[in-house]
Amino acid sequence: MYPAIPVTPGLPEAVEPFEIEIPPAPWRLHGTACISLWRLPVHLLPEAAPGIRYVTLAGQALVATVWVNYQPGGTLTYDELAVATVVRGAGRYNPACTVTHIWVDNPVSAEGGRRLWGIPKQLAEFDGQIADSANTLHATSEGGRLASLSVTERMRLPGSPPLRGFVIQRRENGLAVTRCRASGSVRLARASWHFPTSGPLAFLAGRRPLSSVLVTGFRAAFGL
Repeated sequence: MYPAIPVTPGLPEAVEPFEIEIPPAPWRLHGTACISLWRLPVHLLPEAAPGIRYVTLAGQALVATVWVNYQPGGTLTYDELAVATVVRGAGRYNPACTVTHIWVDNPVSAEGGRRLWGIPKQLAEFDGQIADSANTLHATSEGGRLASLSVTERMRLPGSPPLRGFVIQRRENGLAVTRCRASGSVRLARASWHFPTSGPLAFLAGRRPLSSVLVTGFRAAFGL
């Protein structure tokens, strides 16, 4: 059994006020992911938390949108939509990012992300699974559309290159620096994202990503 931890105040009402059993770190997850990179004017992004600095070039920041279907066999099974921005790594050589927006459809994942690593996970509903061919996915929260995504594979790349880095989040007692690792079979992809202009990701509405990849056999270890 996992240790029972009280629900964090402020989680959406979909999480009932009872103790949630949270798996201890590290979480080892696997599934399929679509990752897109964007270059955005930094003034469009949420203000960075104290102690966290975005990496910018000519007033532009590098942002990633990530849609993942985590499948059975890992620590948890859930869908996830996240937005992360590249930040200075506090002297660390591996890349670092901070998660500014993130939704999942599993209350244990939502509470665990908040309590273990300071990641501001919220609950949402997801429709559809990432596939190798064109497939439209939708994420909604409190009745409003967060994002839609269509992914089409273009070209497979050789190997399964590993990626190591850090996620840096602000917590009440300072910065939480979490080591993570990911790998998988990478394919160049054409990703068509749609963000409502009235939603929380409106700063991405009407824009096109710099590049996108589809990652199958995606394996991630978080909290190493």
